[in-house]
Amino acid sequence: MLGVVAAAALLLRLDVLAAEPPLAEDPLRGSLQLVVARAQTWDSTTGELRRFTRESADAPWMSVDETPIPVVFGRRGLAWGRGLHAPRKGKGAMKREGDGRAPAGVFALTGLFGYASTLPGADLPYRPSTNRDVCVDDTASKDYNRVVRREGKPEWKSAERMRRKDPLYEIGAFVDHNGLSSGRREPGAGSCIFLHVWRSGEKGTNGCTAMNRNAMESIATWLRASASPRYVLLPAREYDSLTGAWGLPKWS
Repeated sequence: MLGVVAAAALLLRLDVLAAEPPLAEDPLRGSLQLVVARAQTWDSTTGELRRFTRESADAPWMSVDETPIPVVFGRRGLAWGRGLHAPRKGKGAMKREGDGRAPAGVFALTGLFGYASTLPGADLPYRPSTNRDVCVDDTASKDYNRVVRREGKPEWKSAERMRRKDPLYEIGAFVDHNGLSSGRREPGAGSCIFLHVWRSGEKGTNGCTAMNRNAMESIATWLRASASPRYVLLPAREYDSLTGAWGLPKWS
């Protein structure tokens, strides 16, 4: 959708299709696919990821992966994010812009992106990234935590390029933290959170969850829009304590 932002700036909005279910203590309601990552503690920068599926809302979760997938989180660990779960204020640190922490909680996976023009086998909406596509992380911008296409002089002061010179964003998935796709944005609560390809298995991210390329491609092509896929990230202690309340699958 084209819109004139200012005389010198024309932006092509690239909003990802996303549902807006209410925040709830049952954040997995309606989902048939889960991508679940666990960290040992809030300060962990590495962890493990598993995929789960179920045939219906009343059926048990079944593990897809025989062995966990190694992943890396924020360079400073985790903090509670803004997603489909009810607010967890008072239960630990909250995710803030630039804190280097990955948002914990339950989030919709709303779309895919990458460098190729198409992603064979993908079912979620896929958006090829151009050299003009950015994710705005300027907290003062009206486009904060949005992926937009730069046309002319931008009104924001800081943004992250979606097409990089390295392979980190060669394949990725949008994590709907802080309204990235659904629109419930709070300035300063964290922006531009994705699943994407890692630099290495030891180096943390700015707040995303990253993994090896083969794993990222496998996840991207496994996700189905009709299954309302969710991403769950929690430290082990919180995961175990919320398993019953949230209907999380047993980890082992």
